[in-house]
Amino acid sequence: MKYISIATIMAFFFTSCGQDTADTVSTNEPAEEVVPEPVVETYNLTEGSTLGWTGYEEGNEEGHHHSGTVQIKSGSVETTDGQITGGSFTIGMNEIAYVSGASKGGEVSPDHEIAGKILGHFTDSLFLNNVNYPEAGFSIVSSDENGVTGELSFAGSTLSVFIPGTPSVEGGKLSHEAEFDLDLSTASPYLTEAGWKIRMNLSLIATK
Repeated sequence: MKYISIATIMAFFFTSCGQDTADTVSTNEPAEEVVPEPVVETYNLTEGSTLGWTGYEEGNEEGHHHSGTVQIKSGSVETTDGQITGGSFTIGMNEIAYVSGASKGGEVSPDHEIAGKILGHFTDSLFLNNVNYPEAGFSIVSSDENGVTGELSFAGSTLSVFIPGTPSVEGGKLSHEAEFDLDLSTASPYLTEAGWKIRMNLSLIATK
């Protein structure tokens, strides 16, 4: 009678287990890729932000124009993974200032009679109508590498506005410098009839 030694049995046992383990490992499916959660951040408007305006007569921009500032009262910008995805701003239409201009070949300063007349136009129901609409609102709809698209609620009308350029985000601060034309003809019959154009200059600074 032949006897199988304990050493032979143990060797067979461990060899079989090792084979089963190897087979199990080789048939495992690849682990699912872990998708990181999107990074959502909010940047709040700071006091250093400004919004400038220039109104000019089409075809006579050098000889007949007026410019000033309007206050951005509050606002914030939302980003997802560094891309702007939302935000809104409140603009004080009663906080409009006159800075400089030209009319009939002469310079116009803030204390000039013409400057006072220009500011008076802003209360006209056919112009800015800021008595009945003391605030305007801007809501961001989308953004891409070319700029930001939003909706401006102004004097009872809603206008689509495109602000060119890509905002810079660095060190917890978001900034955006842009110059763009603003078509208010649907909200202001006076501008359409007078043939005036509006150009805006934005300097936005917001921090987390």
